[in-house]
Amino acid sequence: MGGSGQAKLKKPNEEEEFEVLDVRGTARNGMSWLQEFMHDLTQQPVTKQVAVGGLSGWVVGYLSMKVGKVAATVVGGSLLIMQLAAHKGYIKVDWNKVNRELEKNAKKLKQEVESTVNAGATDEAVRFARENIVLATSFGGGVLLGIASS
Repeated sequence: MGGSGQAKLKKPNEEEEFEVLDVRGTARNGMSWLQEFMHDLTQQPVTKQVAVGGLSGWVVGYLSMKVGKVAATVVGGSLLIMQLAAHKGYIKVDWNKVNRELEKNAKKLKQEVESTVNAGATDEAVRFARENIVLATSFGGGVLLGIASS
C-alpha cells in the first residue's frame, strides 16, 4: 500500500522484491549451534544468564533423578525377584562366574570409557565454567533444585 492508502498496481513484467531470511543454521567460525548459543548467552545480562542456567540445571537435575529412580527400581526389583527365585529353587546362580564376568566387563568398560571420553572436551567445559562463573553456578544450583523437587 502506498502512503495515500491506495494499493500499488504491479505491471505485468515487473518482478516483486523479497527480503530473504537465511535460516539454514550456518554456524559462525565452525561453532555448533550449542556453542554459538552459549557464546551469545555469555554476552547477555547476568539476570538472563542466571535464569537460563538455573532453569536448564533444574531440568537436568529433575530428569536425572526421575531416570535414576526408574533405573534403581528396575535393578532393585530384578535383584529381589532373582533372590526369591534362587531361594525357591527356580534358578541356580553360579555367583563365582557372575563375579568373574562382572570384573572382566568392568575392566573392558573402563578402557572403552577412558579411550572414548575426550579429555579436551572436559578441559573445555572446565575452562567455560571458570570464564562464565555466573552461568555455571546457576546451572549447578538449578541441578540441586531439580534433584530436590523430583
